[in-house]
Amino acid sequence: MRIVTFIGCLALSGAVLLSSAACKKPAPDQRVTNANTAAPASKPAPKKVSNTMFRTETKTPNGEDIYRMETGGIKFVLPKSWNAQPDEKQMVLASEDNALRIIIMVPDNTDYDGVVNGISDELARFIPNARPDGVAARTKLNGMEALTQHGMGDMDDSTVSWKLDVIKAKRPIIILSYNSVELDAPHNADYGTFIDSLLPLS
Repeated sequence: MRIVTFIGCLALSGAVLLSSAACKKPAPDQRVTNANTAAPASKPAPKKVSNTMFRTETKTPNGEDIYRMETGGIKFVLPKSWNAQPDEKQMVLASEDNALRIIIMVPDNTDYDGVVNGISDELARFIPNARPDGVAARTKLNGMEALTQHGMGDMDDSTVSWKLDVIKAKRPIIILSYNSVELDAPHNADYGTFIDSLLPLS
């Protein structure tokens, strides 16, 4: 479950014209009224899909960015100096030195228990040979029902330490955190800032 989401009419018209030109039998004479010869109404422009994960215009008192995940129904704070890469279904957060990375995903499955039961398959997508340290535990994260598990695994020819959380919010949300080096105090503090800030949208 590891770490993301968003003319033919011209071709068809061309095919019809070619087919008509190749036909030897002339088409019957058809007279149309002025009403039928009016130019067809132009098609409305396709709707732009709005990003479901975005930075708000407000910041914390410390100047940190606040993000909202509309589809999943949560908000969180991005620690200072961290980078965020959002798209429609997931967001990747990374410390400035890339020592710690966090993937936040909104799975297609809207059933929380179904997501929990398939967690091993999701994890294997991102961390091959994931080795959990014990069984997953049911818990609470800032008042939200959650399942958490951690362990070791292999990624990019190196061993990583990972932590997986499945949160029950508006929709199930998967949060996969991993690092390839032992984290120092600043990284741990930033991670704590992020976890403590995860709250359901009001």
